[in-house]
Amino acid sequence: MRTCLLMLAAALLLTATATADNYAGAMAQMKSANKPGIIVFTGSWCNPCKAMKRDTFTPMMPELKKYYVVYFVDIDVEKSVADKWRERGMVKGVPCYALLDRGGSTILAYGVGNRSTTAFTAWIQEGWKNKK
Repeated sequence: MRTCLLMLAAALLLTATATADNYAGAMAQMKSANKPGIIVFTGSWCNPCKAMKRDTFTPMMPELKKYYVVYFVDIDVEKSVADKWRERGMVKGVPCYALLDRGGSTILAYGVGNRSTTAFTAWIQEGWKNKK
């Protein structure tokens, strides 16, 4: 029962509709807490996004949230946020994600496509290894 409730809570967290203010709040939280961030761009219509939420993020979320500010951007709901990232040459497809340094000022890594928990963990580690 407890596991079921945790999974439901994680699913609700991952599917919540967000606003640009929440994105700004996530960026502010990275700065105020001096935590790195993971920004994930998704679409409600995107089957690989749904699979990654279910198979990768739901099991990883408790651990990720200990060390990162994690924020999901639905590109159709938060079009202005997605557009700002597109102007930087990103968000060419979904799912895609960016690893930001402490404070959220520098992109350490950028990835596209559905990844398993193992592959996503390796992507995070590679991003930190490549930090100069």
